[in-house]
Amino acid sequence: MLNELRDEIYSDAVKHGLWDDGYLWKMLRSNDCLRDSGILQIHKIANTEKETKRVNATLRVFLENEELLESVLEEDEEDHFREELADVIITALSAAGYLGIDIDKAVRKKMEINRGREWRHGK
Repeated sequence: MLNELRDEIYSDAVKHGLWDDGYLWKMLRSNDCLRDSGILQIHKIANTEKETKRVNATLRVFLENEELLESVLEEDEEDHFREELADVIITALSAAGYLGIDIDKAVRKKMEINRGREWRHGK
């Protein structure tokens, strides 16, 4: 089920140019937090196309999480928070499509790991 949604979201993102290098870097460079932190420099140390794509995907997901965090501070904006949370999920699934990750399998595997993990407070 997640892979179907991943494919639909990624296809739409590609159609709109959201994973094009030019658009991606314009968006990343325009973000003050990323630009000022120097984190964009990690792109320069990526040695392969695969590493570069993982950096691109990570930075895109980071930007969506940043917008979600900002929406938490907006009082009485429950709809905006919902939209930003949905954008985080959409971006994560799009990144999975961009990277060719079987996200359904990855999520199920991670859930299994989490089930066997000792949680805080002994629960």
